Amino acid sequence: MNKSWSIGEIANLFDISPETLRYYERAGIISINKNKKNGYRNYSYEDIVILMDILFFRKLDVPLKDIDEIIKTKNLKEIIMLLNAKQRLLSRKIDEIQHQQEILAKVIEQYEASVNHIGQFKLVSTPNFKFKIMGVHDDDLFTLINNLKKIDEHSIHTIEYLLLITEEDLQQNTNFNSIKFGIFIDNDDYRLVDRLKSLGLSNMDEGEYLYTILATNYNVDVNDTLAEAKVWLNNNQYHIAGPLYGHYMASCHSEQLDFYEVWIKAEKNI
Repeated sequence: MNKSWSIGEIANLFDISPETLRYYERAGIISINKNKKNGYRNYSYEDIVILMDILFFRKLDVPLKDIDEIIKTKNLKEIIMLLNAKQRLLSRKIDEIQHQQEILAKVIEQYEASVNHIGQFKLVSTPNFKFKIMGVHDDDLFTLINNLKKIDEHSIHTIEYLLLITEEDLQQNTNFNSIKFGIFIDNDDYRLVDRLKSLGLSNMDEGEYLYTILATNYNVDVNDTLAEAKVWLNNNQYHIAGPLYGHYMASCHSEQLDFYEVWIKAEKNI
C-alpha cells in the first residue's frame, strides 16, 4: 500500500491535535516517514494501525512507557500480564472511589442535618456508639491524633471526634468553655472498633437522652441551643442526669463555628 496521509488528516480522523501526534513521535512510540523535499510527515496504513493501539491503550490510562513496550518488545503473554496488572490497579482505584463516595455521602448527610435540624429536641434511647475520652487541654487534640496514628496510621483519616461536658459543668453552665476531647466510633464499624479496642472503648450508659444539633465557637458564655435544651427538659418534667456527649458533624470556618449532634443524659422528674 502506497497511500499516505498528512498529519492534519490523521489528527482530524482521530479527533486529536497535531501536537499530540508530534508528542507521540518525540516520545519514540511511533516513527513517521517525512518527505525529504518538504519535511512533511506522511502517515501510512501501518502507522494508522499502530496509532489506533496507542489511542486505545491511552483510553485505558496505560502509561506511555508501557504502551511503547507493548508496541515494540512485548509478546502476547507479556501484554496479558501487563494488562492484568492494570486491571488490578483499576480495581483498587474503584474500591478507593467507592469508599470516598461512602464518606462523602455521610459528610453531606451530616452537613445537611446541621442546617436542617439544628435546635430541634427529642428524647431518644441509648445511642449506639463507642467512645474514648482522651484529654482536657488545648493540646490534647494534637496528642489524640498522634496517639491514634501510633495505633493505626489509617484511622486518623476516618476517625470521628467527640467532646464531653461533665454533668457538673453542664448543671452550672450553658457553654463549651470546659470540654474533654475524645473519639467517636459507630458500633456498626466493626473493623475500626476492632483496630482501636486496645484504647479501652466505652459504651453509653443505658437510659434516655435528649438529642439535638447545635453550633459552638467554644468561647461564648451562653450557648443558645444548650440553654434552650435545659428549658426544654424542665418544661417536659425531665432533669439532667449525666454528661453531654457531642459528636462532631461539620464546620463553617468562615463563621468560626463547629456543629455537633449532642446527647444529654436525662431522667424523668419524680
